Amino acid sequence: MNFLTEWLDHCRRTVYAPSTRLYHYTDASGLLGILQSRQIWATNPVFMNDQTELLHSLLMLKEIVGHPTGVGGQAGQPNDLADRMMIEVADNFYQYLEIYAVCFCAQGDLLSQWRAYGKTVGYAIGFDPRGLVPLASGQTQLRSVTYDENIQRSILHDVVRRWRLVFADIKEPPSDTQLGRIRRMGALTFAVAFAEVAVAFKHGGFQEEQEWRLITRKVPFMPDELFPTRFRERDGIILSYVEVGLSEIDGQRPLLPISEVRLGPRPYIDRDGYAVVELLKSLGYEDVKVGHSAVPLRA
Repeated sequence: MNFLTEWLDHCRRTVYAPSTRLYHYTDASGLLGILQSRQIWATNPVFMNDQTELLHSLLMLKEIVGHPTGVGGQAGQPNDLADRMMIEVADNFYQYLEIYAVCFCAQGDLLSQWRAYGKTVGYAIGFDPRGLVPLASGQTQLRSVTYDENIQRSILHDVVRRWRLVFADIKEPPSDTQLGRIRRMGALTFAVAFAEVAVAFKHGGFQEEQEWRLITRKVPFMPDELFPTRFRERDGIILSYVEVGLSEIDGQRPLLPISEVRLGPRPYIDRDGYAVVELLKSLGYEDVKVGHSAVPLRA
């Protein structure tokens, strides 16, 4: 469908590459797993700290579709067939797509991040932004998070308007068999278009993080050998994730573009720092800077 191709091209033309080092906050288990596997773990947003993120975008979509023409007519003219598919996506998004994301922060020593992700013994892994770009291809995209709700609404108005235009010239109602097929494929198509932007929407209260996301999408009912779903334990619960890394060369996966590891607030900074330096060297990361947080957080 030309709609999806044109929308994805439009979205990706407006994406800019990060210009500064990006940090991924994690705990000791996460640091070991990333370094040893040479892959980053992308988590289903259901298990992220702010579990309302995607719900916020889905509710906004439903509100826009339910308004006669959107604010100022920006969402185009209502279309029963197109609107039913969008409401289906808003109500049952996870039946059509699974989303996995790796979160990065432009700030490498942020108190809220140490508290949220690393507890009192966290780590901030600094990635070279130029090295992250090759990880984003095909099903995976690197995006900066949008915090301004007015911009979020404007983007959703645009995709709703474009989707409605696809069905604007349909005069004859399709048969029941055709209608069922059109609705299923249409809902999946729109879910992909919606997810392209909405999974990088976040409440303005989190703006200090200056977050970027490496986002991977999967269709639940289709096999995916490239990004098989894996499971791990965190804080007593089982969560799902996929691994994202560079393709193997001669059976060996290249090192990740890591340029720094920063240790969060902790009681034994020198001891722990020495262990991290030795770990990095043992795994082939020779030129990675190891530092520590300047935040006076009591462990």
